[in-house]
Amino acid sequence: MSWVYSKNMITDDDIKKLKGVFATKDDLNRFATKDDLNRFATKDDLETMEKRLKKEIVSDMAEYMQNNVIPVLNQHEKRLDRIEKHIGGFPTIA
Repeated sequence: MSWVYSKNMITDDDIKKLKGVFATKDDLNRFATKDDLNRFATKDDLETMEKRLKKEIVSDMAEYMQNNVIPVLNQHEKRLDRIEKHIGGFPTIA
């Protein structure tokens, strides 16, 4: 069986050009499906997350201040009170 070239046959170059213009099955399979899109956060999800994160940040900062900063400030206040009592100065606040 021999093949005869006809004016109507599609060549490899024609196929390359068509693939460059039109989407192939593989191209379409790379697009997201409805199920894929359900995994993305919605606007409401993001707003809820933002509120939750703000609360967590404020809570974490309050805890950090209570555990780290306030004790140091209290120590400094006690030291200042002792210095003022020893050398004179302003009356103690507490």
